[in-house]
Parts: sequence; C-alpha cells; structure tokens
Amino acid sequence: MPTPSGTYTFSPDVAELTSEAWERLGFEPETLKARHAKSTRRCLNFMFADWTARGFKQPWITTQSITLTQGQNIVPLLPPAVDVYHTYLTRSGYDVEMYPMSETEWEAIPNKLQQGRPTMYWVRYNTENNNGQPEVVIWQASQNSTDIINFACFNRAQDVGQANAGLFIPYVWLEAVVCDLAARLSQKWRPERTAQLGPMAVGAFTTAMQSTREKASSHVRARFKF
Repeated sequence: MPTPSGTYTFSPDVAELTSEAWERLGFEPETLKARHAKSTRRCLNFMFADWTARGFKQPWITTQSITLTQGQNIVPLLPPAVDVYHTYLTRSGYDVEMYPMSETEWEAIPNKLQQGRPTMYWVRYNTENNNGQPEVVIWQASQNSTDIINFACFNRAQDVGQANAGLFIPYVWLEAVVCDLAARLSQKWRPERTAQLGPMAVGAFTTAMQSTREKASSHVRARFKF
C-alpha cells in the first residue's frame, strides 16, 4: 500500500485556482492573455461580494470593541465590517447581551436620546454610495464614558491579489471557489457550458455552507413589551 504524504499543506494561490477553473472550461492556461487575467480577478471579486450577500460570512467574523461616550447613541462600524452578527455591552467587567430591534421599533421610541444602559440596537446600512460604512444605532444612549460595546462583525472579503497571492478561504471552500469561478467565466467565454457549470457551482456552494455552518443548538427567545 502506498505511503500517505503525511502533510497538510495544500493551499493553492490565485494562479492555481484560476488555472483549474479555466481548464474546466476547456482552456489551456498557457494560452490565456492579459484580458483573461483581468476578467478572472474581476469575476472573483464579484463572486465574493455575492457570497457575502448569500451568507458566506463565518470565516470573516471579527470583533470590534468601542468605548462609548456619554450620550452616544450611534456607533460607526469600522472597515471592513459590513454587518453585525451579535452585540454585547461590557460594564464594570461584566458582559451583558444586547438585543436587535427593527428600524420601525426604533422610530416608535419617544425619547431616542434617553440615557441608560444600552440594551437594543439596529444596523443602519448606509447606501448613499457603494462603500458606505454601516453604523449601529443603540438604545438607550450611553449614560457614561466607560461602557464598552462589542460587535461580532461580518467583514467583506479581502480584494483578490496578484497571481501568487492566496485567498482567505477555508480548505472546504476551495472546490466551491473553482466551480463558481468556472461558471461565471463560462458566461463570457464558453456560454454553451453555463447550463452544466451553473448547477455544479450552486451544489458546491451549498455543500460548503453546510460544512461550515454553526453546529450549536438553536434557541428561540421571545421578548414581550408591555
């Protein structure tokens, strides 16, 4: 029986991943020109933007901790954050969970500047321009300048770098990258293969999503207002 390699180092760079995608389209990588490379990098960046919208966020979660000032009720998220997963407040060394509310609930609050311990929040997505940074609206407004608000943030994907750069992608997502890239490139360069490659891309994405989803049990909590 052949001896296994004993290594776990397979981590293809941009060039290897894109070569695999082009080969699945029937192209020899050495025949590709500069316009193909430009098209590939653009496709990858669009793909990651699409994946972020579709729920591919777990690998890109980071925490932002911001000390509030008294009376503050709006907290800008720092780049590259695009959304909030959950939020909690740290006061006097203790962490207290905060709960999401809708914009409608926020608008119904009579005194939006009332100060106290912040307990609720909603994310305002600034869409005035393509890269408008979201901000988090909190209630109550902070009553001191020592509370720390902590955001578990979903971040946008890093821009695709040069051919020898890597992608910040978990191992189990490599096949999804190649499948989706091949499907997207086929729309421009091999449209007769899109019908075959499109479903393969969807299947690979779904499989990868299921493999990296949260494994903890879900709990449903009701919050009543009187």
